[in-house]
Amino acid sequence: MLGVLLCLSAVALPVFLRWFEYSCLYFPDRNVTRSPDSLGLQWDSRSVIAEDGTHIRAWHLKARGQKPPLVIYLHGNGGNIGDYLDEASVLVHMGLDVLMVEYRGYGESGGSPSEKGFYMDARAAYDFAVGELGASRVVAFGRSLGTAVAADLAVNRPVAALILESPFTSGVEIGKEKFPWLPVRLIMTQKYDTFSKISRLKCPLLVLHSPDDEIVPFRMGRRLFETAAVPKAFVELRGGHNDGWSASGGAFSEGVSSFLKANLK
Repeated sequence: MLGVLLCLSAVALPVFLRWFEYSCLYFPDRNVTRSPDSLGLQWDSRSVIAEDGTHIRAWHLKARGQKPPLVIYLHGNGGNIGDYLDEASVLVHMGLDVLMVEYRGYGESGGSPSEKGFYMDARAAYDFAVGELGASRVVAFGRSLGTAVAADLAVNRPVAALILESPFTSGVEIGKEKFPWLPVRLIMTQKYDTFSKISRLKCPLLVLHSPDDEIVPFRMGRRLFETAAVPKAFVELRGGHNDGWSASGGAFSEGVSSFLKANLK
């Protein structure tokens, strides 16, 4: 009997740990209740196919002007792209095209969430932007969890610039912050190790972070910024993790605009 219990425990424990990890990391919402129409934006709904065949939904928000830079917008770990429209619209009003990527397992995209899958989704969006939309200057923009996805994209595709809003050094470090009593490094399979990639950047970097961020420690954004050996800028926001971009008034848009003007040729 003891042997049977040990065997069952050996099977059940890894399953529980994977469930626990994913339930702490991903908060997808399949119900998209907002569209860019609510903000009067010009847009198209696009379907992008990732390398593994997963169909990914994307929204192409169009700015006025001839061939503006295109921002690939990679959102956080909760909700869906409809929840991030307000911030994306700020970028559009700055004169930037925006391709909002809906991760697998979120909104109308197929598949299930995973680190490897998110990286494939972002790369597929980049290839679509260059190949189908004819974008010649692509900026990777990541928010929260999306910063790790944007950083991975920037070291695997020739983006013109990388913008990280409220970035973290790695999923393991965040896990250790939240669960210091657990052997997080041994348990976690979803690494999201931005720190190991930041020194490999070949494009200009902008980091936006608030000292009042209650989810991602401000020091992580500073560490990533200080480690990067490329043209870079840091904008200190105000407010919490989810409202820093809006609570900071013009600091967000002015910081992004100044950075792109200085670094996009």
